[in-house]
Amino acid sequence: PFTAEVYFVNKVAKLDIKWGTTDPFQITEPRYQIIVKVRSFGQFGIKVSDSRNFVTQIVGALHGDQVSDYQTVSKYFRGLVLTKVKDTIADIIVNQKVSVLDITASLDSISTTCRERITSEFDRFGIEVLNFFIESINIPDEDIARVKKILEERAEFEILGDERYTRKRSFDVLETAASNEGAG
Repeated sequence: PFTAEVYFVNKVAKLDIKWGTTDPFQITEPRYQIIVKVRSFGQFGIKVSDSRNFVTQIVGALHGDQVSDYQTVSKYFRGLVLTKVKDTIADIIVNQKVSVLDITASLDSISTTCRERITSEFDRFGIEVLNFFIESINIPDEDIARVKKILEERAEFEILGDERYTRKRSFDVLETAASNEGAG
């Protein structure tokens, strides 16, 4: 007589595992040279492709009884997924000089790059990444307001010209100083 543990491995694909950055991460916006906070979210799909590898790698690491569904497995890989997504987005914005305001046009290629970067990690554990989608890359409203203000000032500068813009700004400063009663 001996004791044995039996594990049933579900090989059905799970295509709707959600992910998202919990906190925005900071990036220097290449077009306007300001620091903005970026957040992103999406979903991916996985399935167990190698049961033996999965059981020896994941079940051993999570003590068997803790592995009961795809959500548990996805939590285990959450840090990996978010690190690769943040790194990929930052690389494209900073090194390829894609503006945060224009990045939506690149969601498909960014999703493909992220999938390629996480696939090898999942493969090591006997899990196949079936799809990976970034649904949105965005910045908080207060950062959008800052960018809009910069765009408005830039447009005003281009319309008025250098000398008239400088004169207008100095009047704005004088007006602000005059409205502060008691200031020296």
